[in-house]
Amino acid sequence: QVFERIYQPLPVAVESAGLEEALAAPGPENLGRFFGPGVRAVQIVAVGGAGKTTLAMQLCRWLLGQGGQPLGRFARLPLWLDQEVADLKEVVDAKLRLLLEEYAPDAEWRDILLNRGRLCLVADRLSEQPKATQGKVCAFHENWPGGLLVLTARRPMDLPLPAVHLRPLPLDSLFAITGFIDRRLRSKGGEVELQAQTDIANALVQALLAAPAGPGKALGATPLMVELIADTALLLFKEGKGLEELPNSVPDIYFSYVRHLLRFQEAGEDAAADGAAQALLDAAYALAIASVGERFSPQAFSRNRVMAAQKGNSVLAEAQTFAALEKAGLLQSPVQVGNDAMYRFLLDPVAEYLAAFGYADECGGDRQRWRDLLAKVGEREESKGFRLALENIYRAYRDLKGYPDGVYPDGLESRQPPNPPELI
Repeated sequence: QVFERIYQPLPVAVESAGLEEALAAPGPENLGRFFGPGVRAVQIVAVGGAGKTTLAMQLCRWLLGQGGQPLGRFARLPLWLDQEVADLKEVVDAKLRLLLEEYAPDAEWRDILLNRGRLCLVADRLSEQPKATQGKVCAFHENWPGGLLVLTARRPMDLPLPAVHLRPLPLDSLFAITGFIDRRLRSKGGEVELQAQTDIANALVQALLAAPAGPGKALGATPLMVELIADTALLLFKEGKGLEELPNSVPDIYFSYVRHLLRFQEAGEDAAADGAAQALLDAAYALAIASVGERFSPQAFSRNRVMAAQKGNSVLAEAQTFAALEKAGLLQSPVQVGNDAMYRFLLDPVAEYLAAFGYADECGGDRQRWRDLLAKVGEREESKGFRLALENIYRAYRDLKGYPDGVYPDGLESRQPPNPPELI
């Protein structure tokens, strides 16, 4: 089943004019005071999987005034942007034509509406876009000095004027995780007993404790982790299975989700279906590596380039493979560029874990190849998610896959979760 972005109020740190305040449940009422007449930009900044896109979507609803008073002094029409940009005005015009059809404003009225803040631009995953696109979007106010720009990114973007910063906070207690799981299950039509909710939360906590890299160091579960493990539990309930089959490591959470998307069957139940699913999984590994590229950060990739580079791979050489992965919910709908299509993964952390596992599989038991890979990845901020995924995979599956000792500092490798997933 395809991942659903369902908004749940979560703690957010708000920083504006040098002051920071934590909001337990942000909304138009308590956020409104930060959206005064002088506000021209909002940056939603956090790690991958923290809920940036979901919060930005909810922010769009608040800006529109859906369900009550709009956020700010008046309602605004958001224009969603998640693609490479050559000419920002052309992209804005295309968005308006798609949204308003024959009622789309001409260039003069477009500029007036943007300059007065009646339209606003929402640039999602901007830090993962090429630098040229980042530059054009961050120069938004050169064209529309009175407009409002909202963006999501993994790191603060360099804007020429002050911005309101929203930072989604991690779920850092069993109580918070259990409450989030309950709301997630109820939002998807699944009501389970409190003990089952606690069991799901405990499974996630144990997975986090087994992950010395990333949010697990402080038991800071990202909303995406909680959503994926809750969705997996709901699928197990529907299939009449027990919670003992829940993922027991952080990489397991992502791989179990992928396994369900690609419809792997029970062992021996349908060999043909499993063969087709495995072929799609192999394609997903290759596409994830193409997605992270040399920057080791998820981004859009060209279907035609991948097909040309993978001529020896009969699965990736076929356009229907991309369509199948889109239908399964791994890839989002592509942006058409002439006779090409630009794809990207629906969830960036999934791309990072698939790519990291693909690279780990290539390195195998060769310590020098691991060291060369880590040197290539480096310590750049944009590759942080991939680095965490790679280390978590190494520590979770070192014994199973025969990864060499000494790749990461000693003293933590013994914290291995039992029963690695069948997926790998």
